[in-house]
Amino acid sequence: MRYVLGIFMIFCLFTSAFAVESENIKKVMKLYKSHQYDDATQLLFNSVANPNTLSSVELLQSSLVLIKNLKIHKVIHQKTINAQQIYLQILVNDKNKRKSLYAPLYLAEILILKGQLKQAKNLLNNFSSQNNISVEYLDQGKILLAWIAALQNDNLLFKQLTQEIDKNNPLSIMAVNALKMRFKKVSSLNPETIRQAEPLYKVNNQIISAKFANLALRIYTDLGQFDKAIDIHLRFSKSTVSLVEQINEDKVIRFYEVSLSENLYRFYYALAKNLLNRVVKDKKYHDMAVYYLSELELLVANKNTAEKYMTLMNGINRLPKKLAELTEIRANAHGYLAGHQNRAFQAWEEAVNNLKNNPFLSADAILMCIYVDANCPTIAQIAQLSAEAGRSERFEGLSLNVGRYFLINNHTAKARRLLENALDKSNSHSLSANDPMLLINLADVYRIDKNYAESLQVYFTVAQNFPVMRQIQDAVQGEYLFEQRSSGIPVVH
Repeated sequence: MRYVLGIFMIFCLFTSAFAVESENIKKVMKLYKSHQYDDATQLLFNSVANPNTLSSVELLQSSLVLIKNLKIHKVIHQKTINAQQIYLQILVNDKNKRKSLYAPLYLAEILILKGQLKQAKNLLNNFSSQNNISVEYLDQGKILLAWIAALQNDNLLFKQLTQEIDKNNPLSIMAVNALKMRFKKVSSLNPETIRQAEPLYKVNNQIISAKFANLALRIYTDLGQFDKAIDIHLRFSKSTVSLVEQINEDKVIRFYEVSLSENLYRFYYALAKNLLNRVVKDKKYHDMAVYYLSELELLVANKNTAEKYMTLMNGINRLPKKLAELTEIRANAHGYLAGHQNRAFQAWEEAVNNLKNNPFLSADAILMCIYVDANCPTIAQIAQLSAEAGRSERFEGLSLNVGRYFLINNHTAKARRLLENALDKSNSHSLSANDPMLLINLADVYRIDKNYAESLQVYFTVAQNFPVMRQIQDAVQGEYLFEQRSSGIPVVH
């Protein structure tokens, strides 16, 4: 916890000498400090009608909140895909006569996201051959097949499939438009379809369709219409179910928009970048803006901007001391993406071997391995020894990052030991006492170890501030029920 608060205090100390925060931004940052990042974002969107009224300091602070949400939702997306894949595969493999009709459709989307296109296509072909599937869901299957065609550069098939969908279904039209934008098959798009369709999917001004909200959020983000994306963000619950399938009186299956967490973090990325690009023009805060713009690009591992930010990060100096110490580590992370891998590994190894045994530097070096998906066994081993030798709260951030690295690389036992070392032992499941990033990864370790009860307990705690995690909760609960054989089919109530 002290590691996370340390970052917060660096930022506040840097800015307090230059400006007085508005009352709304103060409230936002108070929520941020207590790890309530989603609540902080909601308050920010509700209280700031026009970002042009914010000072450079307030824009920086707003960006900090968005970046934190980006980090959390990116990890949530990764965990969601893994948990949902296991659960949906259970449903697809179910041998009961009364089984889910729609599990193959939702599993196919996950397989596409993971690059398993042949398996996804087989599932979709089987799905479309079933009886009792409505035109709306047959269209969803065609749209997923069109996505596969686009990934395989089969433009003729893409065109054929997208022309076959029901032109009277707004959600199908929106989904096709989102695909065309993803693959740059249109130079511009009129979002009028969204505005016309919205009344069909809202009650008392609240959006009740997860699919409509998910598609609208993505399209508005891609168009750079952030005011409309924010409006969508504010008016729907991130735990909304996409489809409820009633198997019988006792068995209900809930399906979700698995790409929602991805579209949320893409939205936070685009909006934070927009705000920081305003700040970068202010000479006084230019270097701080560059630092956080750099972090945004590292979080999405953007190779296109790698050379640019490798140079920029080596040229900034107006930063708090602790952040200034990280610029070389991060410049080399951009260098890694630009093809300078050996120099990056050398710099990161030097960082974890630093003479002052500074866990802050070591933690950032291993974090860069995570950000750019680098294979860093030597660096991780050195960092592990340092983390396990550390006896103070200063080492919590290092333990968290090394634990995350080991979890990504399937060393679950090591990951569990390090992540548990980072916990606040007196408040082990408390969101205010622990970084949600730590809790999310620890819950995943418990799931992998089949310690479902404890995993669900942690997920429940975190989901109170990150409702999109309901997708993971339901998937783990379904897996748990299957493992316990308490029912012939895993059912989520």
